Amino acid sequence: MKILNLIKNLKIEQFDLAKSITDIPDIVIVPNDHKKLYELSLNYLTITIGKTNFKSVDWSFENKNEIQNFLNDYSKKTIRQRISDFYNKFYNLDNLKPANVKFVCYYGQTMEIYKQLETLLKSPYNPWILIYGQRGVGKLTVIKSILENAIDYFEIEEKQAGFKTDSRKNEKSIIILNIDLFENEYDLNFAINEIYKRGQRIIFITDKISPPQNLLTIPSIYIPSISERNNKEKLLILEHFLRKISDSFIEIEDNFYKAFLTYPWFGNFSEIENAIKYALSLDNKILKFENLPKHITEQFDENYNLKIADYYLKLMVLNFKNVDYDQLKFLIGSGFASIIQFLYDLANKDLDQLLEILKVNKKSDINEIKSFLGILSNQK
Repeated sequence: MKILNLIKNLKIEQFDLAKSITDIPDIVIVPNDHKKLYELSLNYLTITIGKTNFKSVDWSFENKNEIQNFLNDYSKKTIRQRISDFYNKFYNLDNLKPANVKFVCYYGQTMEIYKQLETLLKSPYNPWILIYGQRGVGKLTVIKSILENAIDYFEIEEKQAGFKTDSRKNEKSIIILNIDLFENEYDLNFAINEIYKRGQRIIFITDKISPPQNLLTIPSIYIPSISERNNKEKLLILEHFLRKISDSFIEIEDNFYKAFLTYPWFGNFSEIENAIKYALSLDNKILKFENLPKHITEQFDENYNLKIADYYLKLMVLNFKNVDYDQLKFLIGSGFASIIQFLYDLANKDLDQLLEILKVNKKSDINEIKSFLGILSNQK
C-alpha cells in the first residue's frame, strides 16, 4: 500500500511512501486546509487531520495517533478488500451484489453530469438535447438508467430515411436519434421534421467528441471517456464489473491495479469488461497484469509504467482546475518539464496563454518555463 503524506510532521516511515501522485498512491494524507484538497480527494482515498466540508474526503481524524492506528489496520487489507470497502461505503451496501446500483458508476464530475442529465430528461418541459462522447462511454446507458423504458429507437430502412416506434408505447414517448447512422444531412433533417410533426421529443446521441455543426443550436452534454474520469470513479467501475462478472471474491495484483488506473481504455466500458473477462479466463482467482490482452500489456515498460508519452500525467494536469505552479511542480516531480511542454502544445504554443493557465508572473518561474521549452531569452 503506497501512501502520499503531505503532512510534514506526521512520521509514517514504516509504510511504503509515494514521492508524488505519479506513483499512484492508495491513500493521500492531506492537511484539511490544503489548496488542492478537493482535487486530491476526488482522485484518491483521502485522510485529513480535522474535519472538512468536502464530502469527497474519505476519513477525518482528530490527531496523528488515530491516523497511525487506522493505517496499521488498513494496510493489512488486500487491494480488492480496499476497493470493495470503498464501493460498499459509497453505495451504502453490505454485500457483494450490485443491488440497485446503476450499471455505470458515477463519481465527482461525472456524478454532476448525471444529475444534470437526470434533471433535463425528467423535466416536464421536454427539451431536446444532444448527448455526445466517444463510443462506449455509456451514453445510451445513462439515458436508460434515468428514463428506464420510456424510449423508442430510431431505425433507418435501407437508404431512405424512415423511423419506427413501438406502437405498444405512448406516441408521446421519447425518440433516441443516433445521428451517426445517417448518410447525409438531408436524411437527418427529414427524420427530425417527421418526429417534430408527431410532437415527440428527441434525444440526439453521437460518438463524435464535439457537437456537429448542424446541431449547434441544440443544448449538448458531453459524457467523458474513461481516461478523463478520476481514479475513484475508475475504482468503482472496476469493482462493479467484478461483481457483475463473478460471484467469487477475486483478488487484484498490484501491477494489474496500476495498469488499470493508468491505461487510457480507448474502447471505454466495452474494452474494460472484455479485458477483465479475458484475464479471468486465464486465472479466475486473481487479476494479473500478465493476463491482460497483449494490446494493453505492450503499452507498458518493464517497470509497468505506461509508455504512451506521459499519458497519465497529462490527464492528471487537465483534471486539476486552477493549477498552482509551485504545487504542481511539487506533486508531479521529475515529469514536470514534459507536462509544461504538453500544456504549451495545448495552448497552441502561445506562451502568454500558458503563463495564464499556470498563473505565473514571477520572473524566475517564467525563465524556468522558457528553459523547459527551449525558448530564446529575448522573448517574453
